[in-house]
Amino acid sequence: MSGGCNNTGVQTVSGDNTQSKQLITGRIRIQSLKVCNDGTVDKTVTFYDGTANTATKIAEVHVGAVNQNFDFDMHGAIAVNGVFVEVSGSGSNSGVSFSVQYF
Repeated sequence: MSGGCNNTGVQTVSGDNTQSKQLITGRIRIQSLKVCNDGTVDKTVTFYDGTANTATKIAEVHVGAVNQNFDFDMHGAIAVNGVFVEVSGSGSNSGVSFSVQYF
């Protein structure tokens, strides 16, 4: 039996448009999640397996202000319904960036 994947790559989003976004659609295997905050206000970035912030939570990351970076190895965790991302906290989302490495 051979294995394969329908898609491979990195999805990255940053800047003011990151409040909530459907980042990836469909079934994927998550290799890692990366979150960075270069802004001046603490933020929380939440990743969901689905199409809205009511779906099953994959991970929730709190990033402090100014140059905090996190990288989480997800060991091939499956997201069945895609990845929806929400950024919360006061002030602008400028400076917040995140990415999902998947296959």
